Order: sequence, then structure tokens, then C-alpha cells
Amino acid sequence: MRRFSIILFLVLLLSARDVPFVLAEDREIPQPSVTVVPDYYYPFEEFLHLEGRAEPRAIVSVELERQAEKPVKFTVSADSAGEWVVWPTSRVYLSAGSWVVRARQQVGTSTGFSDWSNPQVIQSVITGFTIFGINVRYALIGVILFVFVLILAFVFFYFARKIRRLKRQVFEKRLRETTDQVRRGFSEIHKDLMQELLMLTTKAQTQPLSPEEIQRKDHVLRELEELEKNVSDGMANMNRDID
Repeated sequence: MRRFSIILFLVLLLSARDVPFVLAEDREIPQPSVTVVPDYYYPFEEFLHLEGRAEPRAIVSVELERQAEKPVKFTVSADSAGEWVVWPTSRVYLSAGSWVVRARQQVGTSTGFSDWSNPQVIQSVITGFTIFGINVRYALIGVILFVFVLILAFVFFYFARKIRRLKRQVFEKRLRETTDQVRRGFSEIHKDLMQELLMLTTKAQTQPLSPEEIQRKDHVLRELEELEKNVSDGMANMNRDID
């Protein structure tokens, strides 16, 4: 009888020790919390940062989802205070738009997970593009284009000024040649008129001039005046053209 009592006591003792573990394993695991601050993410400029709270030392699974996109998953461990952080050391690319962030946790030796947490939304803003594995920001492209436009403008104005200078030099050369030709032509005409006038004047000193010769003399004088005036006006116009 005494031996039976000892055995019964041991059975009851072992049963009492197992009850808390059974209850701990069967209790519902609470959902972790997710904090998204700030709620805008720039994949080309910063690193992704998510945080929240869970049970101490819990294993937290975090997923980011967007329609028609492959989910992005992370697994982190909560610290002794229950705080967890997703902070990858490399940039995480999220296509532009709204991404839903959810988390669930696994506590202790339990093989099950909690339900997914309430969804949080993070907005991904794309400020560049990737080419040959290199991220290129739109701001950098804008700076390059601005510098390129400045260089083009400088080259354009430089060559435009140089072309205007060459045209001016060619024009001045042709104008000088034309001026010399005109001067020689006027000089020849002036010389012929002066010879004719000198001949009439010399004749008038020895004998009276006929009416036709007097008329011719007056005509020559008028032509000389008009010639000198035309030469003066022509030189003034050419000088204005050069200036």
C-alpha cells in the first residue's frame, strides 16, 4: 500500500509539471506590430528601414507585397525587449507604388506562427534607373544634361562669333577692293573731265567759245560737281557699312 502511494504521488507530480508546457504550447501567439516611419522609401537614395515589437527573442518574418510584384521577405530576431528591426546593409529595390508590409512571429520552441499583423503601407518613390547594374539618379542626369547644354551653347556662340568675324573680314576686304576700283574709275572720269575743261578754258583765253562749247563747259562743271558729291556720299556709305 505504501509503495502504491509513492507511485501515485510521483505520477501526479509529473503531470503537474507538464501542464504549464502544454498550456504554453497551446496558447495563441499574439501578432507582432509593424512601424513604418517614414512611410516614403527612395530605393536609389536610402536603405530600407522597418521596425516593430514582438515577444522577446521571437523569430519575426516580414513580408512586403505589391500586386503583380514578387514579395520581398526578411527574417529577423527580436531582442530581449521584444524590439526588432529590418535594416539591410544593401539597397533593396522596390518598384514605384504602394507596398503592404506585414509581419508574424514564432515564439520559443513553438513550430507555429502567429497571424499576420495589421498591414502597413510604404510608398516607394523611384528617382532614377538602373543600367548595367549601376543605379543612375535622375538628378545626376539633369546635371549632366545641363552641363552638356552649357557646353553646346558655348561652342555655338564661339563659332557664331568666329564666323561673324570671318564674314566681316571678307566683307571688309571686298569692300576695300570695290572702293579702290570705284576710286580708280572716278579718278579716270575726273581726269577726263578736267582735261576737257582745261582745254575749253585754254581755248577761251585765245578766242571766244561757240555757244556749243560754252554749253559743254557748263555741262562738264556740273558733271565734276556731281562726281565729287557721289564720291563723297559713296565713301560715307562704305564707312558706315564697315562700322
